[in-house]
Amino acid sequence: CTAQNSDEVLLSGYAMVAGSDNALFERYAVLEGKKGSYMFKLPCVYRPDLEINTDADENAAMCGFSCVVNRQELSEDEYRVGIIASGRCSRMKLYRQTNKFIRVDK
Repeated sequence: CTAQNSDEVLLSGYAMVAGSDNALFERYAVLEGKKGSYMFKLPCVYRPDLEINTDADENAAMCGFSCVVNRQELSEDEYRVGIIASGRCSRMKLYRQTNKFIRVDK
């Protein structure tokens, strides 16, 4: 996440589904606040470092993501960041909260 005084927040990282073909999942960021939640589709970012530094899950390099969120589009609140991995060829959906928070003050 970027500094709190910025109008934009960069969400970037990776979300790996262990034991699965990671190219078959779409990823979404979930921002959960006390007043409501938001969900954004995360575009895939190719991360060849993940294939080198992990246990070589299938298509591990396809786990990266990067997304810019404009704070002005969010209600004033503190949001916990979560990630959803949704199977493109199955009904599998996985959710995980992170230890990252975004605070929006207006």
